[in-house]
Amino acid sequence: MEKTNKIVPVTNLPKDFRKFVVRIAQIRNAMFIAQNQVRMHDTDMAGILYFPRQFRFVHDALEDFLASLGFTFEQIFRKENFVFVIVHAESDYLVPLHVGDKLEVHLSIEHIGKTSFSIFYKIYKDDKTLVGKAKTVHVTLDSATRKKIPVPEFFIKLLQKHLEKHKLRSGT
Repeated sequence: MEKTNKIVPVTNLPKDFRKFVVRIAQIRNAMFIAQNQVRMHDTDMAGILYFPRQFRFVHDALEDFLASLGFTFEQIFRKENFVFVIVHAESDYLVPLHVGDKLEVHLSIEHIGKTSFSIFYKIYKDDKTLVGKAKTVHVTLDSATRKKIPVPEFFIKLLQKHLEKHKLRSGT
């Protein structure tokens, strides 16, 4: 079966899924914003966010971001001729989080290279307190050979709409 680079518009997604994407995410300028909440399974014995769980929030935001573009993981991993994988991840934890804290995860594209792209995330509590920052670096691979390939042009165009410059450890 030949894979294509066809993007499915959000309007072509199932109605319930479209409502979910619209409800949880919005785009302000080049920034994509996803909603989330700290759950019991995200915390440790002290009742605060268990450190690797911050990556759950950023990965959920990534999935929501792609869905808002009409580009689901199911499409990427089953229908496209490329995939992208995380080859580097880092995060800073700035403020403790507790069960029930409501969060906004702000996602923007930090850099687009020949075979990779990086995404920058800022995590805020609902009172607008910056509680964490993260960065992920993704490399595109041929879906059949798993060899590194250039980021497809149509995918670059999608990412460029959200391109902003950030520094992980800066105050911005």
